[in-house]
Amino acid sequence: MENTQATPALFRMSKLKQYLVSLVLLYLFIQGIFPNIERFTLWGEMFVLLTFYLVYNMSLDVRSEQKQILLLIYLWAFLFPVYGLLMAVIYQPATFAFIYFLRHLVFFYYCVFFFFAFKYGDLICLYFKKWRFYLMGFVFWCVLFEGGNAVSFSPFLGFLLICVSEFKKKRDKHIFYIIFCLILVTMFVSSGQGTNKLILLSYFGFVFFQFFARFWTKWIPPKVNRIFIIVVVISFGIFFVKYISYFNHMTTQLAALGQNIAALELMSEENHTDLGGFWRLVLWSHLYGRFLDFPWGLGLGTPLFSNWLDGFVMLHLNKPGENYVQGAHNSFITLIARMGIPALVFFMALFYCVLRMSIKSFRKMNFRPFQTTRGRALSGSFLALISITISCSFNVVLESPLYAGAFWFTLGLFTRLLGDFANDKPPEMNSLDDQR
Repeated sequence: MENTQATPALFRMSKLKQYLVSLVLLYLFIQGIFPNIERFTLWGEMFVLLTFYLVYNMSLDVRSEQKQILLLIYLWAFLFPVYGLLMAVIYQPATFAFIYFLRHLVFFYYCVFFFFAFKYGDLICLYFKKWRFYLMGFVFWCVLFEGGNAVSFSPFLGFLLICVSEFKKKRDKHIFYIIFCLILVTMFVSSGQGTNKLILLSYFGFVFFQFFARFWTKWIPPKVNRIFIIVVVISFGIFFVKYISYFNHMTTQLAALGQNIAALELMSEENHTDLGGFWRLVLWSHLYGRFLDFPWGLGLGTPLFSNWLDGFVMLHLNKPGENYVQGAHNSFITLIARMGIPALVFFMALFYCVLRMSIKSFRKMNFRPFQTTRGRALSGSFLALISITISCSFNVVLESPLYAGAFWFTLGLFTRLLGDFANDKPPEMNSLDDQR
């Protein structure tokens, strides 16, 4: 990464496209801290169209490590909307509303930010370096004074690590360590929401993982590794299904007796947070029951929850259209309920590809990613993806134009950097002024 030449693609890029790319990045930054702007204007859709213009003729040398993820995203963007429409027409024709089908297409057309980050990954890294001091001030201001509570803000901590992965100094690694520690300290001091605490734990966990993985891979054979991972995943899946099944049965029985969520004695101002909000478990367990009733999905443009749930957790489903746009505060569960088994397979395949290729790349670095410039950049993008995935697990992200772009952009940038590393090519971090 040090003093490498700009890629031919950047040489051929016009100044206009560079400005347009910077404009899209600026939109993502503003949306990260002021997401409610989207409630008053359709500027998200305008930037979707602009981003589509930037990527519609995308021709990029795709590495083998990236092809599987790209194929999955293409399937999600182009085939799943048709599938969702068919399921709605087949299983929910009486409640299908075309206007809300169009609203649900947000799940898919915001994927354009994935292709944007994937195509312009080199240029984005250049801008990250150019703007690193502004971004550094922006991130720490948000964390210290705002608590970093905006959902779409969560990946910016990882982006900051990409910004500081290289300095034109001999001690750039130590600067990276200082920034990393400052992020952990400020998150610990000012974090208010439960998801932020979980993101903080993921950063600590990533450091612990590096030490643990070195010991594990040194003494444990690869076949045992695979068996161990399979056993852990299956055990977690069984535990989750049993717990959610029990919770779904309990809430259904209480609702049949005319009770509401207060009967669980779990709701209070103190635990009404992202991780302590048991109302989320009620919604998740309910959608698990809906998934069992409609394993191929409820479809798009249809109500998500049963009407009886309104009196149990007070979702205000009696408002016009509310049951069509409500989410379960877990994007993955919501989309699996709507799209059924195909969506479940899609997310399992997507995260399997991401984790498999991530571990493969970190193993190449002997699980010492902070020792090299490109390793630090890849670590930053990986932690950004972990952060936004945690936010997706406790909030309405992929279903909302307020936040969907942040997830797809982060996944696209990580996929690009991952492929570049596997091809032994560092992400481009040279000054924009070097381009002639």
